Amino acid sequence: MKGISPVVSTVILISIAVVSGMIIYFWVIGQSTNQVGQPNEKYKIEVNKLNWTTGEFLIRNVDSRDMPAMTISIAQNTSRSCSIPALSAGESYNCTFGGGLSGELTFYGTKTTTVTLKH
Repeated sequence: MKGISPVVSTVILISIAVVSGMIIYFWVIGQSTNQVGQPNEKYKIEVNKLNWTTGEFLIRNVDSRDMPAMTISIAQNTSRSCSIPALSAGESYNCTFGGGLSGELTFYGTKTTTVTLKH
């Protein structure tokens, strides 16, 4: 009985090593991407300390990641917006959107989750 030729066995071993290496590579890349966050993921903000009369709000980064500088707007009146500097995780910033706010307000930004408040 004859065995596998040395050439065929070498090709099989190299193929197994290459496939195993690719699997490990893509697994490691997937793990590191999940920890850092996807570039298109939105940041979580919290809007509190509301003053409906003056339109002053405290915007807080409640995400575990640092948030880049951005502009937050009110969906019902896009001319009312607030430019927020980059915020570390847990850091806050006071915004003023102007007086006369009432009802339901939806705050949004291109990089944040939407927050809706009712008065």
